[in-house]
Amino acid sequence: MFISNAYEKLSEKIAVAADLCLKPWKHSVIISIDNDDENSLLEDLVLVIQARNSEGLRSSDNDLEVEIYKSGSDLSITLSKSSLPECPILWHGTYSLWMSSETGKICEPPLDSSRYESFVRRLRCLFVDD
Repeated sequence: MFISNAYEKLSEKIAVAADLCLKPWKHSVIISIDNDDENSLLEDLVLVIQARNSEGLRSSDNDLEVEIYKSGSDLSITLSKSSLPECPILWHGTYSLWMSSETGKICEPPLDSSRYESFVRRLRCLFVDD
């Protein structure tokens, strides 16, 4: 599907949020859209967020996959590390919680959890006017 100007701007805003919260990496965003209707932006978005170091070299260990979707009248976001499927998954709705990627049960957050939680809160602000 052709990516419109609205999606390009959204991609840029997401990359800026990732750069701010997930230093020292620089980020690019690939948006996967399941719906051709630009007016239903929140139906289901899958983002692949690619990390690069300051020299522009890829750091795939720091890549993220983010899914943004409507759950009832609320917005939910899940975040996982693309290359490390055994790492916990962050779910963010009205609050954040970490889940085991193997069992789906609530688990202890990783040591660097605050940076990812900050990032998903910034993402949520791009889509929701609280």
